[in-house]
Amino acid sequence: AAGRDAAARVADRIGLFYAQAESNQAEAANAGLDQTLAALPTWIWYKGDPVRRPNPEKLDAELTRALGAAYQGDTPKAQADLDRMVEAAPGNTRLRVARAEVWRARDLPRQAELDLKLAETEAPRSIEIETGQAETALALQEWRQARLLHDDLMARAPDDPAVQRLDRAWTAHQQAEWRTSASLGTATGSPVQGSRDLRIDTVLYSPPLDEHWRAFAGTGYAEGRFDEGTGHDAWTRAGVQWRSRDLTIEAE
Repeated sequence: AAGRDAAARVADRIGLFYAQAESNQAEAANAGLDQTLAALPTWIWYKGDPVRRPNPEKLDAELTRALGAAYQGDTPKAQADLDRMVEAAPGNTRLRVARAEVWRARDLPRQAELDLKLAETEAPRSIEIETGQAETALALQEWRQARLLHDDLMARAPDDPAVQRLDRAWTAHQQAEWRTSASLGTATGSPVQGSRDLRIDTVLYSPPLDEHWRAFAGTGYAEGRFDEGTGHDAWTRAGVQWRSRDLTIEAE
């Protein structure tokens, strides 16, 4: 009963942490969870059992704190915390999946791929691991692997929230993409851009063709002030793009 009460208290504290974080009360959320962590023992003993056991409630709270740091933008802290936890429990697949999520947030999908491969050896058919692998495949531009994993997950667990999130990402990947960029300068002193420079560029990419190919077309405008007067430049462009792991090529 005491163990169930402790688990309930920790679950409530974790729920409060997420509620405060989502309400832009990150400082209060972190302080409250840190206080809970300080009060939780790392090991627990059961009556009649001489072997100590790791405290699962403390692991849940530590994992929440690490991922919370990532959601708040402090990915180096999140990774450092998860590095320490993975080193202490290298066979824990939850920790490796969580660290893979942080690797992706830091734009380091190759490290995420390695963590998930190691986790897969412990749980080959885990929905959580396979979802992470599919998201990592998208980040690595491994389109065929992403498609196979997505289709398998949609057949096995279509109602899982993580799988639904993956499905939205895959659906977005299959659609056309419109990119627009703009910049405004003041006094760069550059003989190329001049001062008070303005630049706008927009391009529309087609949905993927044969997984790797996309056609695109775009237009743009730029102006800047020079000693000789105001310069204007307008352009249109069209071409094709080829994307695969480690490589993106455009010809226009």
